[in-house]
Amino acid sequence: MGKHQAKKLGLYNYLAPSIIGLLGGYYKVIIKLKGDGKEYQFRIKNNRNAYYSYITNFKTTGDWETIIINLKDLYPSFRGQTMNIPNFTGDSFEEIVFLIGNKKMNLLL
Repeated sequence: MGKHQAKKLGLYNYLAPSIIGLLGGYYKVIIKLKGDGKEYQFRIKNNRNAYYSYITNFKTTGDWETIIINLKDLYPSFRGQTMNIPNFTGDSFEEIVFLIGNKKMNLLL
């Protein structure tokens, strides 16, 4: 899927050129953003070939804000179904995705 197609579907996908390691016990993702009042889904894959992602949702306010995501709270999901495997416990990941499910072209990153 090309970059422009991804924006039309409300999807922003970042494939890391290499594995992103989590060093020194840092197991949070901190995102500083200007919100738009919508809810987003944050996804990571510890292996870009895995069929499932580890996900969580967060809502923005419309102001500048800091979103803190505890990686241990990310649960495995595939096509909207929770998988019967443990939450994220890894020390690295290879893919990050931000998703908004309204299918409109309004995700600006």
